[in-house]
Amino acid sequence: MIKKTIVLTFFCFYTLFSFSQDKNQNPDLMTLVKDLIKTEKTGQNMKQVWWLPNIYWEVALKDSPLGSQGLIDEINSIFKDYSLFVILDAELTAFSGINKNEISNLELKVNGKTLKPLESYSDDIQGMINALRPMFSKMLGEVGENIEFFVFDNSFENAISPLKESQFSLNFNDSNFEYNLPLSSLVSEKICPVDNKRHNGSWKYCPFHGETLMQDN
Repeated sequence: MIKKTIVLTFFCFYTLFSFSQDKNQNPDLMTLVKDLIKTEKTGQNMKQVWWLPNIYWEVALKDSPLGSQGLIDEINSIFKDYSLFVILDAELTAFSGINKNEISNLELKVNGKTLKPLESYSDDIQGMINALRPMFSKMLGEVGENIEFFVFDNSFENAISPLKESQFSLNFNDSNFEYNLPLSSLVSEKICPVDNKRHNGSWKYCPFHGETLMQDN
């Protein structure tokens, strides 16, 4: 059941990201996905990070015909105290296709801690990764065949939460990918007291007037 739902979930993930001009198609998931994916392009090199926190599964599955609260709870239980990232580093060339680069010096920096990816984890987590891997290959072709999955511990005090004010970075191969939390897609917009214009809900101050932004009541 889980594997079948993962197929549907990541089909939604890919189509929403690829055809984001369709604003009527699950906008909550679409905006969340944009917050979760970070991309860096330099010449022919492309690096990409996909962060998959538990809130992603909750949003993706809530409108799925195969989704249920029981399934969401099961996935949340599997990844409780862990962070899952999908990483790509490759050279994209017109003639030789995709040349994958080895991921080196990978570390997660959060709240003064520097974490390395886990070398072993539960069979349930490995099973989820095994189910996701061919889905990426089918959906993204050669790009999907060159991605890698990494799991980090997230059981420490002040652990990463997409809903709590914080910041973390995932660093590898001389690149840094920063996430500012809470994710803007998960919080309500704030209002500038000067002109009443709406701004990113994760911001504290108006970028134009410098005034503290107010919650929209």
